[in-house]
Amino acid sequence: MTPKSLFLCLIMTLSLASCGGTTSISDLEPPKGTHIMGKVISKDDDEFTIQDDTATLTIEATEVIVGKLIIGETVGVFGNLDEDDLGEFEAYRIVRADGTELKLLID
Repeated sequence: MTPKSLFLCLIMTLSLASCGGTTSISDLEPPKGTHIMGKVISKDDDEFTIQDDTATLTIEATEVIVGKLIIGETVGVFGNLDEDDLGEFEAYRIVRADGTELKLLID
């Protein structure tokens, strides 16, 4: 086996090993993402802004969810930083201080 062939075999093996197994549909779970918490300081259509002791962050949601939020309330947000705009956070779940959960999906 030539060094080039050996290298290609190694790359293929590592690629396949990193893929992991297949998840059955019934075992699907929402992405783990990141949990942040802050006070709602503004809202506009399909996004709102929260603030903690360190900074503010714009959260992408849906108009229905944003409409349910109250300025001044503290919420926990589960989601991920937007890959296209690191200044925004894509939410998939919002939890109010009383434990009420607001689930949403972003396209």
